[in-house]
Amino acid sequence: MKTIKAYKTVTLKDGGTITKGEAFTLMSIYSDRIGKWKRESDGRELMLKFSTLIKSPSVATMERWSDDGVAKSVFGARVEPDGHGPYAEPSWMLALGMI
Repeated sequence: MKTIKAYKTVTLKDGGTITKGEAFTLMSIYSDRIGKWKRESDGRELMLKFSTLIKSPSVATMERWSDDGVAKSVFGARVEPDGHGPYAEPSWMLALGMI
């Protein structure tokens, strides 16, 4: 699976915190918006939106992708706007609910 680092600090509903730069491994895809992530520091598994851990592209960028018919997945692979990348991760347009 794919390992990434959180792009910002986030406070969780249970009061816990994800710190900027903390490593997470994608365990499985729950839906086009949510993945099951394993926190590398303590092994805890969390259900989080892709946009919580990975910086989302701007609306202007996604409009350009829509016009071009080519987008990027949440891990940066080149995909169709309604497609998925090599790790079965969704395009940003799917992950953000735009299509």
